[in-house]
Parts: sequence; C-alpha cells; structure tokens
Amino acid sequence: MLVDGKPVSIQFQDVNWRGLITFPVAKGNHTVRVVFGESKLRQIADAVSLLGLVVIILVLYKKPKQMYG
Repeated sequence: MLVDGKPVSIQFQDVNWRGLITFPVAKGNHTVRVVFGESKLRQIADAVSLLGLVVIILVLYKKPKQMYG
C-alpha cells in the first residue's frame, strides 16, 4: 500500500469497519496505490493444484477400457 509513493501500514480489523482494510491518510489530495500480488505460499498452492489437475486428467485418459462380454 502506497500513499504518494510512500509505504503506509494497513489495519485489517477496525471495530467500526469489520472486514475492510483501513489505513490513515491526511486530509487533501493523494495518490493511493493498492496492489494485490501473489505470495510465495499462494504460488506453491497454485502449482500443486495445477499438478493435481494434470494427474487426474492423465489417470482418466490412460485408464484401460474394460471389456464386457
């Protein structure tokens, strides 16, 4: 979180605004930049999910056809 190009600490829990991210800003005009990025843990979880999907597709594709007769 940047206000006028400077990092600002954020608060995740305000008793009046539960669930919203709040941060202090002085009166006046400001440029606020909020960036939602991928954390290392989220990147690993995405990779594990993708790998799991590939494995499921391969298992279903390679499953031998059963013959009834």
